[in-house]
Amino acid sequence: MLVVAPAFLGAQAADSSALKADIRRNYQEINDLAQRGQLTVKQRKCPGVAPEFSLMTDRAGVIRRYVLTTGTDDSALSFQHDYDRAGRLTFVLVTYGSVHGQTYEWRLYFSPSGRVFDLIRTAGMAPFNEALLWKYVTSAPAIDWKSNWCP
Repeated sequence: MLVVAPAFLGAQAADSSALKADIRRNYQEINDLAQRGQLTVKQRKCPGVAPEFSLMTDRAGVIRRYVLTTGTDDSALSFQHDYDRAGRLTFVLVTYGSVHGQTYEWRLYFSPSGRVFDLIRTAGMAPFNEALLWKYVTSAPAIDWKSNWCP
């Protein structure tokens, strides 16, 4: 799996706001395309166990969303990667939930150069090391999709 290093740009507030607005528009565009059935969805599930993968491409064949979900009987973890029309990673939404009502969320915002410029966490820390977060964030979904790393 190709991993995006957690290097922060420290973008200025005005630049950061403009980038976030672009990322939100891209996120909404992907959701709209999915809702209208204009994304091709491929799914893969590891035999008998998690994780599960979903790869969504637009009509031009560009990967727009890549989702990795995994979990156990009492918890679930999801990594939703969003890509722009050029196939560049723009946003990753990581969600964790447990049967005990614990929920955690990370929102990672990426600049056009591929570096994280903002990471927003919900209050509290997840019950696992944050290094796991970086293990499953990928800037190359096509390569990740082709490499079958099922346990």
